[in-house]
Amino acid sequence: MRTRDYRRNQEEKKKRKVVKDHDKWWWGDESPRMVGKKAHTPAMCSCHMCGNPRKYWKEKTFQERKNEEVDS
Repeated sequence: MRTRDYRRNQEEKKKRKVVKDHDKWWWGDESPRMVGKKAHTPAMCSCHMCGNPRKYWKEKTFQERKNEEVDS
């Protein structure tokens, strides 16, 4: 089981990466709240281009298609 220290370190690592990569796909200001939001929700939105294909077009996801190729 992971310790609290490990989980805190992983969260800080994600936040540092968000701040480092803030030039691309940034949501606005660099407030601590927005950095945390971006670290925990990497997708910009859930529109038909970014969201789950099963929800919008009743297609299988990329991972499911890849798994079927391996099983075949």
